[in-house]
Amino acid sequence: MTWLAFITTALVVVLDLGTKMWRFETTDHHNYGLLFDIPAPTWLIVGVSVAVLMAVFANYGRRMLVEPHTAFAVGLLAGGAIGNGYDRVVFGFVRDWILLFGRSAFNIADVAIGLGIVLLAMSSNPPPSPREP
Repeated sequence: MTWLAFITTALVVVLDLGTKMWRFETTDHHNYGLLFDIPAPTWLIVGVSVAVLMAVFANYGRRMLVEPHTAFAVGLLAGGAIGNGYDRVVFGFVRDWILLFGRSAFNIADVAIGLGIVLLAMSSNPPPSPREP
């Protein structure tokens, strides 16, 4: 199922970078920091992102081979990280363009990362086994 992770990653990157070029919404926000614009140097953000992504691949690599939902979740995380990482390396900031409630700006990569985290968390907790009578 690693092909699913690679396809998902590629689709997220293309969708993220493509929408950032055309900005379908009304905002154009430059995010120089972490979540909620918490300030941090670009080299630190990129380094931590790469380390976290490597840890995800190390921990979920075998499961991606047999569990499509895990491969999809890892693909979402990787695609989001690559999309935002590209922005940080090329522009020095992340281009956020979707405005929510008039104050929070984000992008497709952020959505993919958030969804990937939720899916991995859900798949990491197996359902409880039925109790025997």
